Amino acid sequence: MSFSHERDTEKVFVRDKHWQRQFVADTGLLPQPVFAVVDGDRIGNVDLSAFLRRNPGAWILKPRFGSNGFCVTRIVVHPDGRMTLASDCPDTAQYLDEFPCDPDLRGGDLVTAITTRRERFADRARVGMSERQLNQSILEREIRQDRADGSMCEPRVVVQRTPSGFRTLGAICKRIDSPIGASVARDYREESLDVSLRRFFGDRFGHARDELFGTADRLREMLVPVLEASGTRVHQFGIDCRLCIDPRTGGAEFPFIEFQFANVSVPKSGDHFSELRSWWRLSPFAPRK
Repeated sequence: MSFSHERDTEKVFVRDKHWQRQFVADTGLLPQPVFAVVDGDRIGNVDLSAFLRRNPGAWILKPRFGSNGFCVTRIVVHPDGRMTLASDCPDTAQYLDEFPCDPDLRGGDLVTAITTRRERFADRARVGMSERQLNQSILEREIRQDRADGSMCEPRVVVQRTPSGFRTLGAICKRIDSPIGASVARDYREESLDVSLRRFFGDRFGHARDELFGTADRLREMLVPVLEASGTRVHQFGIDCRLCIDPRTGGAEFPFIEFQFANVSVPKSGDHFSELRSWWRLSPFAPRK
């Protein structure tokens, strides 16, 4: 697994979207979109706007250490190189609406502003990021929005610590009826996993449910020992994904969105991020060359 070493991540590394995607990629258990780390307005040595124009389509840009939907932005890159941005985060949407765009830059100035000037519209107490983390991002291809009866669904499998160890408690689904402009659904209903799966697969829903829980159990078995061996304590976490239809088989697939952790505590001394990296590499689940 590859990491970029950040001292600031000692207290929030489990919420690092890059760490999460790298972990899931190494396990090979869930599909996920193409992703890349963005530092300011650059991917490595490449200007972000230039990268996007070479790769048209829909992208999701989100803070690498963000939470509560802050600054999650949908970027649509049109074939002519023009870029349009939208966000369901109220502070971000207002900033985008009021930004004095230069039409000649075809959205490039908006991309730079939304990646490098977040301090101008961020409520730092609410978003929970340090100044150094504020302009670090992750860019992801948009996960397709398969729908049944006009609704898209995002299951969350809930895993909780019990006296006998971590157990998978079950799952709930966000049922999203409205079009989503910027990836974060703020208008949704919750329903049981079985109800959502029945709407997509009818009487075949049981196989999809067993597949999701089986995958979540294997992911839990890999993740929990790594966290605990490194000294991290987590009371509960959710595995968020999107319910999609596999175009090849007609069955279910569950592209990974992110982990949601609750009540996290980490050691107060030492290089915790390096410890986590080392524990994963020593784990029997880690990929071997």
